[in-house]
Amino acid sequence: MIRHLTLIPLSITLLIFPSVRYTLALDGAEGKYYGFPLPWNSDSLVTSLAKDIYILPLIIDLIFFAIFGAFILKALTRLRHPLFTGSLVAIWASGLFGALLMIFFLTSNPLFKAWPDPGPFHLLEVRLGVGL
Repeated sequence: MIRHLTLIPLSITLLIFPSVRYTLALDGAEGKYYGFPLPWNSDSLVTSLAKDIYILPLIIDLIFFAIFGAFILKALTRLRHPLFTGSLVAIWASGLFGALLMIFFLTSNPLFKAWPDPGPFHLLEVRLGVGL
């Protein structure tokens, strides 16, 4: 049972921690967008210290990482190694930290939109930091 539930924190961890930053130039202002494979959050161009959260890309990214996480968990269960229990603890800890981080940022002055502004996105960097 716990192994099936582990997919939830693993998906949250994969959504938050490996991040890709894109830029989009809009009338002289440069927007920074975060997320992989689709950008699902950005710094607000209208309000300082606010985030724009894009609902549809967020849902698509969660589905993508749930499928990817299922393959990772299947590979981990095939190992049948004592380290599997330690990896479960690490997955749950990082998922809890990622969920708390998401709750904090999503409740601190977010602007919810359906989809990001259209335009030519340019890949700026890929990093293992937090994409919020």
